Amino acid sequence: MPKKLLSSRAVSIVAVLVCGLILLSCKEVGPEDTPTADPNPTPTGTPADIVFVVDESGTMIDVIDSLSGLAGALETALEDAEITETQYALIGFGGTSGNVNRTGGWVDADDLETAISALGAAGGDGTEDGYDAITYAFETLTFRDEAPHAIILITDEDRDIVDSTVSLSSVKLLFDEAFSFHAIVNVSYSSAGTDTIFGADYDYTAFLSDNAGGYTAQVGSFSIIENATNVRSDYITNFAWDSDIGGTAWDITLLDEEATADTFGEVFSGVLVPYFQ
Repeated sequence: MPKKLLSSRAVSIVAVLVCGLILLSCKEVGPEDTPTADPNPTPTGTPADIVFVVDESGTMIDVIDSLSGLAGALETALEDAEITETQYALIGFGGTSGNVNRTGGWVDADDLETAISALGAAGGDGTEDGYDAITYAFETLTFRDEAPHAIILITDEDRDIVDSTVSLSSVKLLFDEAFSFHAIVNVSYSSAGTDTIFGADYDYTAFLSDNAGGYTAQVGSFSIIENATNVRSDYITNFAWDSDIGGTAWDITLLDEEATADTFGEVFSGVLVPYFQ
C-alpha cells in the first residue's frame, strides 16, 4: 500500500520547528564575547638583564669605539641561544658627568647601540670609581625577578674612591645568586702556549679563540699581568673570581686593539651565554 504524503499543513509545522531549532542553536555574539588582547602578554623567550658599566675617561676612547661591536656580538649570541627577551642598560662613569644612566632605564639592543654611539671619552678628573658606578646602577634600575642578571664593568683603571661609604663589601652585598659579574679591565694573561688568552673565570679556566667564531676553554696554569695598579685585587680576585659571585675577567687591551676586537667579542659572547641559561 503506498505511503500517504504529508499534508501541506503538516509540512508547514515541521518547517517551523526546524527553523526554531536552528535559531536556538545560533547565539548572537555581542561585545562581551569578542576576544581581547592580553594587555600584559607572557614573554615567549628566555629573559636576561644586562648592564654595561663603562668608564668614560679620556683614555677609553678606543675601547668605546669597539663597544658597539661587542654589544652586537653578545646580542647575536643570546638570540642564537633563544634568549630573546633581553633588556640592556648603560651606565657611564669617570667622565665629566660622573655617574650617569646613558639609556635612562632598560632598553632593547637597538636603543643600546644608539646610547653607545653617544658615549664620549670626555676626560674627567682622573677619578674612576667602578664600585660607586655599580652601586649607582643598582640604585637606578629595577631587575626582573624571572631573569638572570649580569653586570659588565669596562675600565682601564683601578678603583679610585669617590664615596668612602661604598666598599667592595657593600657592593658584593648587592649581588644575589641571580647576578654574575664580568670585568673587562687592564690585565693581560700569559701561559706557556702561544695562543692568546682573552679572559678567565673564577674556576681558573682560560678562554681562547677557536679561530672559527667561537672559543675554547683551557684549564691549566697561566699568570696575570697587572697593567694598572691594584686592578687585580679591586675587580678580579676579590670580586669577579669570588666564589660567591662567580664571574669572569678579561683583557681590555684586546678589546682596545682593532685587530683583535672582533675576536674578543666572539669569545666573550660565547662564554657569557651559559650564565643566562
